[in-house]
Amino acid sequence: MSTSQHKKCLACGNGFEPKGRAAYCSAACRQRGYRSRAGGDRHGVRHVRNADDRSEQATAVLQALDAELALSAKRRGVPLHWSAAERTVMAMMADAIDRKVELQHRWQSADDDAARVKLSGEVRLLEQEVARLLKQVTPDVPAPSSLKSTKARDAVNVRWRQHAD
Repeated sequence: MSTSQHKKCLACGNGFEPKGRAAYCSAACRQRGYRSRAGGDRHGVRHVRNADDRSEQATAVLQALDAELALSAKRRGVPLHWSAAERTVMAMMADAIDRKVELQHRWQSADDDAARVKLSGEVRLLEQEVARLLKQVTPDVPAPSSLKSTKARDAVNVRWRQHAD
């Protein structure tokens, strides 16, 4: 029986089986984590880290997510809070939105068509990244398991314990 432990990648939030003390699932995520900590990206543009310096679009998305969490907490009747991983993903999402806004401003002021094509391509990639990150943030708690599912899970666990002994 394997005792391997699953971890959640600090950059993308996906689960993975770490080798040693690995905190990231891939080299790309490790690089993304470094860039996030270093405060820049591969083009030398520094990411915004201070919540007061966020763009209006990033602030609106973060406020909408907080409002969804509050509504979900009200529906459930229990206080809900973002996990550390979700807060990290939300910060990465806000950084991507801020970068997108910055690149859109550069696109508007660019005179060179080649530069505009490169900027528009990166803006599209950032929009995809924001959509991917948004899927990782769930403001709602999953519904409790049905009685039938709970019984089935318990039966499987009993069989596994008997088999292991």
